[in-house]
This record gives sequence, structure tokens and C-alpha cells, in this order.
Amino acid sequence: MARNESWLEQLLATLPSGDARIISPYAHWSVLRRARRRAHRRRYQPTSAEHDRAKIRAATRLLADLAAEKRTLAELDQPWFEHWITTRPSQISLIAGFLVWGRDRSLFAPIEFHRPHAGIPSASTDAARRS
Repeated sequence: MARNESWLEQLLATLPSGDARIISPYAHWSVLRRARRRAHRRRYQPTSAEHDRAKIRAATRLLADLAAEKRTLAELDQPWFEHWITTRPSQISLIAGFLVWGRDRSLFAPIEFHRPHAGIPSASTDAARRS
């Protein structure tokens, strides 16, 4: 946990100040807060830490790509996001938490997205229902 917090502080120091003001509360109060809860229940592994860092990096990448197109976070809209995610389909599970967090704080208009389903189905369909 401490390594993630240290890593985050180093990352924030490299970001433009406007991006850092957005990423810092997201990372501290959404990503790392959940991580601390999982760690308390002893369900936090080294792979969990890397996944949490990947979520934060995805959010910084989204902000950087917006800025590269001279857009602000408030200008994040459905068409722009759909174009962005089609070029980065692997990012949807990483960016989903940031989209929910930002929407809940009215940082941008609600964005529709679909998270990929993880794992295998919990029940199988019998042959009669499939035909």
C-alpha cells in the first residue's frame, strides 16, 4: 500500500497542475481507498497494486489525450469517448471507475460504456434451451 501512495505522489508531481487536481482526489478517495479496504481484509496482492496503478494511469492518459485535442474534462462527451475507446479497447475496464467517479461529481456529462464481463458464466444453458 505504501508503495502505491509513494508512486502516486511521484506521478502527481509530473502532471500538469490541472490534471493533478483531478487525479489526486480520484486516486486517493476512489482507487486507494478501496485498496486500503481490501488490504485490511487481506485481499490485496501485488497484482492488485499494479491494477490500481493501471487505473490511475488510464485516467491520466484520458486527460492527456483530451488536452492534446485542446479539450477540457468538461468537454468530454460521448462521441469523443467512443472514438477514444475504440483505439484503446483494453482500457475500458481500467477507465470505468474514473468515468463513474467523474460523472458523480458532475465533472462531465454522463458517458455510456459497457464493461466487459469477467470470468465464466455461473450457470450453463442446457441443450434444449439453446436450440
